[in-house]
Amino acid sequence: MNVSNFVPRVWQQDCLLQLGRAFERQRDYLVVATPGGGKTKLALSFAQSLLSSGAITHIHVVTPSTTLRLQWNKEARLFGIQLVRRKNGSLRNYSLPIDVGGVAATYHQVASDADAHAMNIESAPDKSLVIFDECHHLGDLLAWGEAAKLAFESARFRLHLSGTPFRNDGNVIPWVHFSRDGIAVAGGDHGYTYSYAQAMEDDVCRPIAFDWKNLENTYIAHGREWTVDFNTDLDGKHESARLRAALDVKSPLVADLVMMADREISGIRSRGGRFTDAGGLLVAMNQKHALECAKVIEEVTGEVATVVISDNDTADDELEAFSTGVGRWIVAVRKISEGVDIPRLMVGVYASNVVSTLFFRQFVGRFVRVRHRGAREMAKMFMPGDERFKTLAAEILDEVRQFMRDKELTRPEVARALRDSYDTAGIVVRRSVLSDGGIIIGGYRFTPEEIAEAGRFRATQIEPGQYTNEQIALNLARMRDDHGFDVGYTGGRQFEIAA
Repeated sequence: MNVSNFVPRVWQQDCLLQLGRAFERQRDYLVVATPGGGKTKLALSFAQSLLSSGAITHIHVVTPSTTLRLQWNKEARLFGIQLVRRKNGSLRNYSLPIDVGGVAATYHQVASDADAHAMNIESAPDKSLVIFDECHHLGDLLAWGEAAKLAFESARFRLHLSGTPFRNDGNVIPWVHFSRDGIAVAGGDHGYTYSYAQAMEDDVCRPIAFDWKNLENTYIAHGREWTVDFNTDLDGKHESARLRAALDVKSPLVADLVMMADREISGIRSRGGRFTDAGGLLVAMNQKHALECAKVIEEVTGEVATVVISDNDTADDELEAFSTGVGRWIVAVRKISEGVDIPRLMVGVYASNVVSTLFFRQFVGRFVRVRHRGAREMAKMFMPGDERFKTLAAEILDEVRQFMRDKELTRPEVARALRDSYDTAGIVVRRSVLSDGGIIIGGYRFTPEEIAEAGRFRATQIEPGQYTNEQIALNLARMRDDHGFDVGYTGGRQFEIAA
């Protein structure tokens, strides 16, 4: 792709119009777009238009990591923009070559010498555009936010980008408005929002199914022996100990999650063609745990996993090789938590003990980017049955459901399309079999017999391979409750459907 054949999606076209208006009347704008939605291309298209018109002559892109900085450099070249990396010392009073559009740096680099970046901006303040990628990181450390204010206060326009605009730690992001619950405000004059549900409707993002597994585990913590599962009511400190014990590779949970996930990868690859390189990502608790989980993957699957951790000097090269290769598994701690684009990742194992909304959603974002529109893609994430993870997954599901309800109220033709293709319009949340033999899927409880009956219904009514038995059961229940279809289990547990 190059700038000559980039065609903005509908939401990008709308946002670019809003950005153009904002550029004329203010200095800051926040774009909140779901991971995989196309924030980077949006920002570069905006920057390229300003460069072409002469409205700006310098771009300063700031990212949270070296990996993302390199990714911006690569993407910018496709838009005819040359971004360079300059050491802080060379930024002072440094005039860039005429064929260079700007500088790409990390937040850490800016914080280490804000004056150097300020000098670079102040050489042409009325012609400077600053792009903050994953801008929520400016609130991670007070030094990063303060340095940004020193370095970029004089810039003509600052574009703030984030897929997870959450802050609940009391720190603030310079120039960004926040609601009382710590969520960045991106609407009206403040910015633009493109949600995951919207991206699914547009076939820009895949739906993702969450599958979790319970575990009864015996371990020593806080001076005593515990035998509990994830349904046992514990306080926060003991919840954390239970999760860490469950994720220890000496327990069977990680191996079980890997086995289920690898089976899912095989199923996706068996579709052939464009799916033969589908891969999986396991996120671990720490670097030692990552290496241990990689050994589990090899023992369970026979596949040698790629491990990308900060202690590995070749991590960036290995990440690039995996992105363009056909290996099945990659293991990381935080290096692939956000921003990294590997569309062939379709299966994930959440083996981390981080329970924050921000990190969880960043991880989910690694799997939702559609590779082939119209290909009916679905991603899958396997995780421990910790109630905190289930709550985070349910929040994503609730947002999608609410969006669908809103669309049904305002656009009947869209509601009908969503109803007729539920497998690409919703998220299936699934858990292991309960003690009473029931299965909860997306808030509905089904018996094993009902799931089996859904399979028989699928065999007679649906093209084989398009849906799972669980999806059929869930879809029919949703149609009954949400769309007025008379769907029920009667007599010998037979489905009855009447238009």
